[in-house]
Amino acid sequence: MDFDNIKFETKRLSISTIQKQDYDDIYRDITPSLTRYLSWNPSETFEDFVQIAEDWQQNMRTQKERLVLTIRDKTDQRFLGLTGIHECLTVLPALGIWISESEHHQGLGREAVHGLIAWASQHHIELNISGFLYPVALENPPSRKIAEAANGTLISYQQEKKFMTLTYYIPLKRDPIDSTTSYFI
Repeated sequence: MDFDNIKFETKRLSISTIQKQDYDDIYRDITPSLTRYLSWNPSETFEDFVQIAEDWQQNMRTQKERLVLTIRDKTDQRFLGLTGIHECLTVLPALGIWISESEHHQGLGREAVHGLIAWASQHHIELNISGFLYPVALENPPSRKIAEAANGTLISYQQEKKFMTLTYYIPLKRDPIDSTTSYFI
């Protein structure tokens, strides 16, 4: 599967493979308070972030271990966050999401993750996946609700450096095509 040209839409969102023109928006919105529930911290400089983003893109082109997607408003293309699939070469890859702090509490994270699940479920044979893992900080109820709304089942927990991580198993969506999502590859 070509990770360079993935694009799909949900009711409110346009989700597509990260591109160089996204870097400024992404870097601007990665703040220490945003990353408090993420396993990583913000880059100290824009140049450091560019190197990370270019590594993501190189990985998507060659190893295909990670899929990184930007989330934008479908109507005005305003940057809203990132989502993706980590450990793509496993049968149970991990889903990831973060939404810009100014856009929290609007259901955008849920819509993005559910759209990603639907898209990946449609392509599960190409991706060679049978479901998803969804790790989330215990202290992050909104993200836990995303997993639970996707029929996630809590399967493990463990203490990480920054917080206690709960991991959910999320099944493939059996009817991946619905009236709110359209797909383009």
